[in-house]
Amino acid sequence: MEQKSRRDDRVITVFLVFWAVLFGSIARLLPALGGNMPVNDGGLFYSMARDIQAAQFSLPTYASFNQAGIPFAYPPFALYLAAWGDRLVPLLQIVRWLPPIISSITILAFFVLSRSLLKYKYQAGLATVAFATLPAAYDLTIAGGGLTRSFGLLFSILTLYFSYWLFRTQQRRYVIMTTLMASLLILSHPIAAVHTALSIFVFWMFFGRTVKATRKALLVAVLTLVLTAPWWLTVVSRHGITPFMNAMRSGVDRLVFLMPLLRLNLGNEIFLDLISVLAILGLISCLIRRKTLFPVWILAIFIVGRDAQTFTAIPLAMAASLGITDVVFNGIRALEGTAKSEDQTANNENQNFQEWLESSRGAKLLLGFFLIYSIFNSLFASLSYSVRVTDSEYAAIQWIDQNTPESSQFLVLTLGDPLNTPLQEWFPALTSQVNLTVVQGYEWLPNQQFSRRLDDYNLLQPCLVENQNCFEDWVEQRGYEFDYVYVYQGYVGREEVVDTEPMLANLLLENLFASNEYLPVYETSLITIFAHDVE
Repeated sequence: MEQKSRRDDRVITVFLVFWAVLFGSIARLLPALGGNMPVNDGGLFYSMARDIQAAQFSLPTYASFNQAGIPFAYPPFALYLAAWGDRLVPLLQIVRWLPPIISSITILAFFVLSRSLLKYKYQAGLATVAFATLPAAYDLTIAGGGLTRSFGLLFSILTLYFSYWLFRTQQRRYVIMTTLMASLLILSHPIAAVHTALSIFVFWMFFGRTVKATRKALLVAVLTLVLTAPWWLTVVSRHGITPFMNAMRSGVDRLVFLMPLLRLNLGNEIFLDLISVLAILGLISCLIRRKTLFPVWILAIFIVGRDAQTFTAIPLAMAASLGITDVVFNGIRALEGTAKSEDQTANNENQNFQEWLESSRGAKLLLGFFLIYSIFNSLFASLSYSVRVTDSEYAAIQWIDQNTPESSQFLVLTLGDPLNTPLQEWFPALTSQVNLTVVQGYEWLPNQQFSRRLDDYNLLQPCLVENQNCFEDWVEQRGYEFDYVYVYQGYVGREEVVDTEPMLANLLLENLFASNEYLPVYETSLITIFAHDVE
């Protein structure tokens, strides 16, 4: 009977994992189908991969991006992989497709981790469905910028898996595998490495507080530093530790990163926040039972703040599984009169979960609703992640690259968030020109240039509905010089003129067309480019 129970539970677990991989992969790959360009960002990494090729695959000293003198200090694993893959597939398509593919693979990696941390196979299956369809688990990893983030999340999960078993068994093979995964993690994404280090510390608190386990963990840390030394020693010898310190200090207000925790909007769900609510129930169940791993883990992730929702999705999905199995399913049992005492359910391994599921109408309704909800939640979220450089913007970029002098300074006026307006980052990556308003990449430079450029971008936005004096004053205050003005009248990532602001750029364009200092050199229904200081 016990073998049959385990076999039946294995069947439902396989079904849940299949469901998670199928619809989780569709949700991750769907946005890439929406156009020829990568989703949202990635221009910086595209440019850095080109720099690696230009350097004959040695580590460049500086990135060529926007001619800003940015130290080439970014972890290079994914960049080298993309640069090498360009021999087989065009680099632009690698940046488009590799992130969602790697993000899809993380679903299976997550199942392996959750199977270790959760007591039962079907709990791991439910957690995998939650993780696969939780928008926060993939929204940042499927964009072009996900070229590095996707590998960071994948190696983070694998590092956690092997570190868990290292603490539990102290076997040599887990020392080797944890070291390997941690090294690939450090060479992939800096924030992912920090989140993972804090998560491993949490694992140590719960599973590894022995002398032997602590020694093994310290050995892993030393070996990881040795394996990654060819990269970080090269960077430090060239630039010192300043670029890393600049990158860690840059960013928006920390309160922005904490808001998802304060608002309990942990999963970026579109509809009911069902998975987040189930996770809260699971966390409450953990606290009642004094099993505090998942609550402590989630709080530790928010210490870093940046990208917290992505990495919170790991414990959040597991907590959601506990919310289903330990809280809601037990509530259904109580309503159906089949609840058992704690002593009776203590050895639940012998309980045939699938048989109970088949006989319980309430359980089938809940599971069916959860699975259907997971599809709609993830697919509707995916449809909103399809912002990219439009065909008209790409045509203008090609014209600029072919028809303007190299290293020309462009003032690029567009609507949108500076970090989520694809044209801003892809402009310098696909041309040999300078975009005076781009923000990406400047986190590696001193004097809080990243934060200042964020503020400057927002201060320039009103000039889209003002006359030319607005942006000319903006340029003069910052000591910039510019050769061209690029004016975009459309929505971000859409081939459609903004109609909610009737005056958008109309006054500005009238001024520029009438001015002797500006000559229109490129004009479509959405984009107008003016040369500045025409004699």
